[in-house]
Amino acid sequence: MSVEDLQHRLEEIVLPVLQSHGVDFIEAQIKGGRHSQIVRITIDADGGIPLDRCAAISREISAHLDVADLFPGKFRLEVSSPGIDRPLKTLRDFERNVGRQVKIQYRFHETIDNIDGTIKGVTENEVEIADKQVSHLIPLQAIELAKIQLAW
Repeated sequence: MSVEDLQHRLEEIVLPVLQSHGVDFIEAQIKGGRHSQIVRITIDADGGIPLDRCAAISREISAHLDVADLFPGKFRLEVSSPGIDRPLKTLRDFERNVGRQVKIQYRFHETIDNIDGTIKGVTENEVEIADKQVSHLIPLQAIELAKIQLAW
């Protein structure tokens, strides 16, 4: 089975489990050798995902993978949230983080600009960011990098 086929089959097994738990699929990675692989599933949800919820989801995914016999030999399954330093990329990433402080780098024509502020809202095409003085609508397609800023 090719890597692409394996990845596709993995997602076919994992996605229904994640949907039943009401969490978002971020990515799946398969690392390691043929008979000793690491399967990393990254998930997220509104408000984040506590460790005990990741563990419950991991046990369920593991049971499904055992039945499917997708990985010959040993494999290690890791199910985790993406972490606070992961860049926001998708519409859903921004929706999950409404109300949080963010730093965004975006392209306006040929100029790259930065803005720090709070995510106030998200539409299908834009993110509303409020800084100290005013709100800005930034097209999603113009955003080159967006990261949550921790409030210390």
